Amino acid sequence: MSSIHGQGEPPLRGSLTVQMEGFALKRYDPLEAPNPQEWLSLGEDERLALVSDYHRRVKPRPPKAGLHAAIHVIIENQIALGDEYSVQQTADRLLGEGLDRHEAIHAIGSVLIENVHDIARDPVVEPNLNERYLAALAQLTAAGWRG
Repeated sequence: MSSIHGQGEPPLRGSLTVQMEGFALKRYDPLEAPNPQEWLSLGEDERLALVSDYHRRVKPRPPKAGLHAAIHVIIENQIALGDEYSVQQTADRLLGEGLDRHEAIHAIGSVLIENVHDIARDPVVEPNLNERYLAALAQLTAAGWRG
């Protein structure tokens, strides 16, 4: 069982605390990878709340903040799953190419959104959408994303 501020604890000023048995994810910072087990133990609403809290504190705030937070959560989920997807490998490669972790999440998120957009535009269902996404990630470079 989890609660947003922990049991009997007042909320920390300026941050959101998610308390779980054995875990206490105090805040989300896209520059630092959350513990995968801890991250995946949270509910989707708790993950969204942590990411949204981070983005409320940064300037400038992203447009379409809800969608922005959801993309962060999806990418963090895929990174936390490790070898199940090649997203962790893609993030590591982008970091090696000079992006910081937050930029790498945005770069990977841009590939995800582009694929979702293409699929929504063309209603013909491809046999394996994951293959398309993973192939696009394999082509993603820091220079290409920055350009």
